[in-house]
Amino acid sequence: MNRPLLVVTICFTLGIIFNSLLVVESGIIFAALLAVSCLALACYALYRREGAAVILLLFVFLGWFWAGVGEHVAGRGPEQFAGHYVTLEGTVDSEPRYGSGGDDAVYVLAAKTVYLGERRVETTGLVQVKVKGSGPVYSYGEQLRADGFVYRPGEPGNFGAFNYRDYLDRRGIHCLMTVMGPEHIRAVASEGRLSPVGLALECKNALRLVADSTLNQRQAAVLGGMLFGSRDRIDRATNDIFAETGVAHVMPVVE
Repeated sequence: MNRPLLVVTICFTLGIIFNSLLVVESGIIFAALLAVSCLALACYALYRREGAAVILLLFVFLGWFWAGVGEHVAGRGPEQFAGHYVTLEGTVDSEPRYGSGGDDAVYVLAAKTVYLGERRVETTGLVQVKVKGSGPVYSYGEQLRADGFVYRPGEPGNFGAFNYRDYLDRRGIHCLMTVMGPEHIRAVASEGRLSPVGLALECKNALRLVADSTLNQRQAAVLGGMLFGSRDRIDRATNDIFAETGVAHVMPVVE
């Protein structure tokens, strides 16, 4: 070979092309790669120059395996299912929140398994799930199964506008899911209520119940905003008063 580097590059590229054309499990490719590697070493030890063809075949499998592993790593998160209606299983990773209407519940789930038709995929990553309508409220540590549409938030239309996608990415959330009603989400197990975070949230909810029972609704909402960052129950008029007087910073945003 007059240009061995060029030939090796072509073989490696062929492996990448084969990965896009043929659907083969990475484990099978890895086994073939090991077999060809052993064969290449044997040919080099026994025949020296005559083993060049096997070495080139080795680079084909290297390219194939490298491309397959790269796709697996890049697409293992639940965001790979954006644009599809799926069934998601995951664990509630934080305290649930409520939408502006007060009925829609918003959960952050640590995804474990995604079902797309007959396909079952183990996955990892956070998904923000919005459940429309009023229904049961699930707690931190409960494992849920939800049927809904997965999507990625769009980029802002105007330069300098708030980028919701970047905001979610900074929190480790790379996709959203919309569940059309409480009948499409259910608990399948409970894991973390006795964990430190679960116990802390139980104490927080107990304190909130005490405030709700001893104060009127508006006072309890303000106290919850100042102590826990729960601003979803504060009415707009009260929010405007805090903003106009310049003391809105006393209510931390905890999400």
